[in-house]
Amino acid sequence: MTNRESDADPWKEHTQIDREELLEHLFKCEEWEKSRLKITTYCIEPSHNVFETGPFIEYVSNEYPKFVFSKDEIQEMFEEGTWPFKEAQKRSDFPKDPRNDGKLGELILFLFVDAVLEIPMVSHKISWTQEPVQEVKGSDGLFYGEYDGKESLALGESKIQKRRSDALRNSLDSINRFHDSEGSTKTDHELSVAASNLSSNLSDSKIRRLMNLFTGQGSPYQKIHPIFAAYDEEWMLDLQAEAENEEHLRDLVCSEIENSGVYEYLTGKLEENKYESLKKYHLMFFLLPLEDVDKFREELQQAIYPHSSI
Repeated sequence: MTNRESDADPWKEHTQIDREELLEHLFKCEEWEKSRLKITTYCIEPSHNVFETGPFIEYVSNEYPKFVFSKDEIQEMFEEGTWPFKEAQKRSDFPKDPRNDGKLGELILFLFVDAVLEIPMVSHKISWTQEPVQEVKGSDGLFYGEYDGKESLALGESKIQKRRSDALRNSLDSINRFHDSEGSTKTDHELSVAASNLSSNLSDSKIRRLMNLFTGQGSPYQKIHPIFAAYDEEWMLDLQAEAENEEHLRDLVCSEIENSGVYEYLTGKLEENKYESLKKYHLMFFLLPLEDVDKFREELQQAIYPHSSI
């Protein structure tokens, strides 16, 4: 694809999520960058000195159909008098215990990559239900677009876990899978399945481009890894009781996160033999500390798929 063709049809034009709408529910706390590692910590916007997760959960659940279907498919449903949210529910059963399902993290990862990085998801994986890709654990989101001035295949990962160290370490372990002795085989298999299930959000020229790339033709691209991780922070409850107003609460939270050791933990991990090869790749962490990650996960699942959890 020539630069002129690319400029006339930029990848970001095929995204679905409005960045401003997403960030209405979040505020950015701290951001760190070292070489190809970028860490951004967000927190849910407070309301009356309390981190009220309800509005964010409602927003995320309302975006669920875009995670499952393309714009064209959603528009067709409306024209046929079908409710897209109901159809999206049918495509994906949820387990009774939301701790055993990764779709919630994948959904939020999709929102961040699409809205913040402006890299579109190129295949709606929930539509792969009958495909053999289920037999091989793939990425938590397959995206393609431009990052740092280069065309990039973004293989995403998401973790929602109680302990921060578990969420971050397990994220790195999952990303490592793409680069171990079987990583190329796993990735090639996922791409070959995706090539048959490309999103109609893309233009014809973009679909042809991806068909060539995903079947081993065309020019090379860089691999990048966007990562979403949510976890508990014990101090969040005390800060809400201490804060004089919402601005004070934001300041307290940002101070805690600045001194939490997140940056030191991740940069230290990337110096370990097990993970040091990951330094070659762009790693973009979107972090979301919560007061009670289990409650958040259960409420989000209930909003998307009522009566599905215990």
